[in-house]
Amino acid sequence: MRKGCAAVSSSCVENGLAPKSAADFAFLLHGFHFLKDEGVMAIILRHGVLFRGGAEESIRTKLLNDGQIDTYQFRREEKRYSRRVGMEEISFVR
Repeated sequence: MRKGCAAVSSSCVENGLAPKSAADFAFLLHGFHFLKDEGVMAIILRHGVLFRGGAEESIRTKLLNDGQIDTYQFRREEKRYSRRVGMEEISFVR
């Protein structure tokens, strides 16, 4: 199991560091970082998190090339907090 990261270290950014403006992507990487070997993680985020460019695109490409994104499922728009929001469910494996 990986140790916690009080400060940013190379072990914390094995897949890259999300931009400060992308808290949802940082949350995804945080959960993935603490995933045990041979573990599985599922996360539900707003639609579009995996389709952004820039630093997030290079991190996504690395996760895909390493075979760590197992499943992606788009969930149609549903009414959440008085507005329609599309969601995506992503499963990761180590």
